[in-house]
This record gives sequence, structure tokens and C-alpha cells, in this order.
Amino acid sequence: MGDIESRGPESSKSMPRAMTQREKLVLVLGAASALCCFLPWFSVSIGNAAGTLSMPGGFDSGMSWNGFSSAEGVLVFVCSLVAAAVPIVVSQGFFAIPRRTAAMLPLAASALATVCALIYLGRSSQAIGFLSAGRTMWYFLTLIVIGALVFQSFRYWQNEQGHREGSPD
Repeated sequence: MGDIESRGPESSKSMPRAMTQREKLVLVLGAASALCCFLPWFSVSIGNAAGTLSMPGGFDSGMSWNGFSSAEGVLVFVCSLVAAAVPIVVSQGFFAIPRRTAAMLPLAASALATVCALIYLGRSSQAIGFLSAGRTMWYFLTLIVIGALVFQSFRYWQNEQGHREGSPD
């Protein structure tokens, strides 16, 4: 009990430090996957006997939706922001988070973002008469960036586990 009373308010925060290379990678990939939610993920093409009215790559006649058009896309955005924010919070000492928890948060958030993006992929494309709908190349770019985020978050977690072996944290 005396130990808690003797602590000052400064002891609840840790000192700022330089970000590691892995933390920087998680930060950049988390921010990139959050930005990918603004790109058009879903497009609708209108076709007739002469061909379609859409252009390749998801840029068509104003009929495309980004990641915010579905609940899964919003969750991908939020999880990506969480994965990007944790390395900043940990390295700058805003909150005292145990190292193991700080390494697990980006991994869990990026894994949830991947699951949400794959659920979005699982929705079937539709083709009804002259109307066809499908994913765009921007959606698949988002999947690649989220996959890289999961990989780097796993490596960050793995690195922190290696540091933790010798410490009583």
C-alpha cells in the first residue's frame, strides 16, 4: 500500500522514445489501409449490346462505393486506425501499456480488419440483365495492404515476445 502512495503522477506514464523499425512499419501500413477505405471498392457497370459503360479499375459513370458503404468497411477503417495508433501511443509514452499488450493490440486489430475485408469479399457479385456489380482493383489493393499489416503486426508481436523472455514484465 505504501508503494502506491509513494508513486508520483509521473510514474503512470513512460518516457518518450524513438520508434523502432517495426513500429514504423505497423504505423505506415495501418495508415495506408485506413486510407484505402476511401477508394472505390465496389462498382456497378451498365452494359448493353454495344458493350459496357464503365471504365476499367472501378472508375465508371459515377456508380462506385468506397469502404464506408458497408459495416465491414467501417470496421476495417477503425481497426486500421487502432493498429496505427498503438505504436505512437507506446513510443511517445501517452499511456502506460504493458509491452505484451501493446504488441498484441495491432495484431488483433489487423486480424479483425482482415476478417471484415474477407467477409466483404464473400458477398457475391451480381449480374442482372444489363447491370453487373463487382469488386474493383482498389479493393484488392486494400486486401494486399491489410495482409502486409497483419504480417508486420505479427513480426512486431514476435519481436516483443523475444524481448520479454528475459524480463519479468
